[in-house]
Amino acid sequence: MRRIGRWLLLTFVLTSVLLSVALFLLVRWVGTDDFRSRVQAQASEVAGREVRLGEVTVDVWPLPAVALNRVELATQPAIHIARIEVRPVLPALFSGRLELSTLLVRQADLSQAALDDLRAAQRSSRKSQAGQAQPPGAVADVVQVIVPRRVVLDSATWRSGNGSATMFNADARLDLQALPDELNLTVLAGSLQGTRLAVQRMPTKAEWDLDLEIAGGTVKGRLQLPQLPGPGLELTGQFETRNVELGVLLRAQQLEQGAGGADPRAAMGGKLEASTTFRARAADWGGLREGLQTESRFVVHQAVIHGIDLVKAVRSVGLSRGGVTRLDTLAGQVRTRGRTVELRNLVASSGALSAGGQVTIAPDRQLQGRIEVNLGAKMVGTAVGVPLLVEGTLDKPQLRLTRAALAGAAIGTLIMPGVGTGAGATLGDKISNGLKGLFGK
Repeated sequence: MRRIGRWLLLTFVLTSVLLSVALFLLVRWVGTDDFRSRVQAQASEVAGREVRLGEVTVDVWPLPAVALNRVELATQPAIHIARIEVRPVLPALFSGRLELSTLLVRQADLSQAALDDLRAAQRSSRKSQAGQAQPPGAVADVVQVIVPRRVVLDSATWRSGNGSATMFNADARLDLQALPDELNLTVLAGSLQGTRLAVQRMPTKAEWDLDLEIAGGTVKGRLQLPQLPGPGLELTGQFETRNVELGVLLRAQQLEQGAGGADPRAAMGGKLEASTTFRARAADWGGLREGLQTESRFVVHQAVIHGIDLVKAVRSVGLSRGGVTRLDTLAGQVRTRGRTVELRNLVASSGALSAGGQVTIAPDRQLQGRIEVNLGAKMVGTAVGVPLLVEGTLDKPQLRLTRAALAGAAIGTLIMPGVGTGAGATLGDKISNGLKGLFGK
């Protein structure tokens, strides 16, 4: 019995020594320049852009992992990643199968321009490979994408088109199609610092609950991913927005689009409540933003509009720039098509005025629309609606009378100063509409 024990002990010691030697040799080989060059070449071929690695290592503690350090992709601009760790599923590895348990990415510095460049390079590479004739009997190389069960982004930085930066942490558990079973994201720094997102898959497998804490309020709803009969993707959903600071959202959009300038104020402020439905359809995930269509009904409580003084615009019956309009409520409908925004059935009210109209916001933030403002009896002696054109940009809006309304206002002032001004503007605008553009704008 003692002899059997000694043989078992000796076998264990020899096995441990052999494994230690094999691990030592593996670590030494992985750390060589030759191995790093091989990995760089393979990664560059897959990415379509040159990939440079500072170091490749094998970690044993606390969990076995292969790590790529100081990673750089030669996109325009470059993508920098401090460290990428890949942790395999050990039982599968011992059975001869490669399955990834965790993909950990530390301090990635990404930008919209870099990702656009990377997608363009990969599309070009696929077209080039498709156009090359294969020799008889040749077997095309296939790159198998192995989806990790968990993806962790630690202190990642995202840079928008104009370079504004947002730092965040993210932790996602994925299925075999790389769709999230669970996702948690926290914004660490940037214009929306403190934002938290939680996404949880529903039992139906094609629906997710979404819970977003942003700008002092919440957005809650559900996402659906319908199965399409043909190629392409479609994403639909319904959201309820409550108590969100509209000014914080608009200011973040200004910074993202590089339109903020030195003015720290957003175009509008107030507490936003909204009910939204949306649909996005595209050939791939990268095109969903351009294919996004939304419909919302909204109310903004205690709204503040910077850059426009509606009372001054009506009193002066002329061009109005600058100023502030404060409203008790601003309600209406929002319709988006890609980057174009349409505001319809606008209804604004306060103790001094009421207004309504339609406004379109173009992708370059240009405004085009028409509103009618009514001042209370205390302001001008009677409630008269004055039509105004909305022009300028979202950051520097302008209001002016139509040419017909301006002519009518001048005539009204001559007949009855004060009251006749607004009445004449309204009448002139109605006559212009009846004559179908005789006065133009």
